[in-house]
Amino acid sequence: MDVQILSSEFIKPSAPTTDEKKNYKVTFFEQLAPKMHIPLVYFFSFEGQDTVENAGKQEKLKKSLSETLTVFYPLAGRFANDGLSVNCRDQGVLYYVAKANVELAEFFSEVNKNLDLLNDYFPRDIGAYNSSTTPLVAVQVTTFECGGVAVAVSSSHAIADGFTGCTFISDWAAMSKLGTIKPLNYERSGFPTKNRDGIKPPRGWKTGAKYVTKKFLFDGSAVSSLKAKVAPKVAHHPSKVEVTMACIWRGLICASRAIHGDLRPSVMSLTMNLRGRTPMHIPSDSFGNCYIEFPIKFMGEEDKMELHDLVALVRDAKKNTIAECEKASNPDELFSLVFENLKEVREIMHDDKVDFYYLSSLCRFPLYQADFGWGKPCFITGDSVPAEMVALKDTECGTGIEAKVSVTEADMLGLEADPDVDISLAKERKKEGTAKGFWGGVYTRGQKKSQHN
Repeated sequence: MDVQILSSEFIKPSAPTTDEKKNYKVTFFEQLAPKMHIPLVYFFSFEGQDTVENAGKQEKLKKSLSETLTVFYPLAGRFANDGLSVNCRDQGVLYYVAKANVELAEFFSEVNKNLDLLNDYFPRDIGAYNSSTTPLVAVQVTTFECGGVAVAVSSSHAIADGFTGCTFISDWAAMSKLGTIKPLNYERSGFPTKNRDGIKPPRGWKTGAKYVTKKFLFDGSAVSSLKAKVAPKVAHHPSKVEVTMACIWRGLICASRAIHGDLRPSVMSLTMNLRGRTPMHIPSDSFGNCYIEFPIKFMGEEDKMELHDLVALVRDAKKNTIAECEKASNPDELFSLVFENLKEVREIMHDDKVDFYYLSSLCRFPLYQADFGWGKPCFITGDSVPAEMVALKDTECGTGIEAKVSVTEADMLGLEADPDVDISLAKERKKEGTAKGFWGGVYTRGQKKSQHN
């Protein structure tokens, strides 16, 4: 089941970037963003459809990508040596063409048993992150023997958050199908760079730990059941993200107690889009990074670990953070808020007496609406990293949540023992081997090379 790279090239904007746009100044949001590339891969099946020739398909993708980069012009540039600006001189995004010697349905069946197979479908060897020659975006388009296609995009987090990255892919698809997209808002002068001394770097991977990744399916009925269990005991109507997050978090808290012998403090770090949440009226289509990361804390209290207790912690932390953002009347106040929250997150992350997890949610992002002209994707996933991370996204139908959990092997065993989580895993296993590609296997990551630099 090999994937062969057939060619690589740089795709440049279809029209030259004008002189006044050649130097894109970053903001304090970009300064504080993780130094990593964020990959997503979209799988498209052509079952029951007339497929176009692979060569024509590739040329259409390249042409529409080039046209899209004219709008998303900073993504075709390179960071300056000081990291405070992007040289937008149309250097281009790295574009790989690849071919897999397997049909898509067979690949989905095998990837259920070995998630390492996903590695070959993401663009690799992008370059050192701190290099001024490293592309900000890399793409890999892999064709299967059945005619199906995997389109993977790896975007630098230091120039694009989840909103911008997903918008770029959606707009590329729209350009391919419709031939036009709307311009973005690039006005960022109100958020200049700042002194960021005092923030610790992210903690590295646990030495010698064996990380595994599994996906848990909380379909519409599972979400409704969790909501019904929680609703009578909380003062608000819980969202599907809140109940799913709380369910997984409780499972991890119990797993930690089984490992360590006592109930430890546990913290989830959550990011929230700031567009539309400050008095500065940041445009909803603002390019770049524009989010706040904040901690949600469980302090190890035995009588505060029921599902409804954790849902309340999640809601209160979000509510309080939004309220603070709404008070930030100028960029300095907003920077102080974003900075102090990130500083607290990093301090907690380095505390060996606290269990720490990242929570990333792409729920409500229109991922499954990306149609390049041959139908919507049948499956979307990101890379897995050797870190304590929970990644949420909507199911294709939109009523449930797919949760991809990456933790140590010991934590995963404990998580699966949770009754609510075990039910979701059982539902996931029923889908194994289907052409829809919902995988639920184990992705083992020890000290292997990661996509993240």
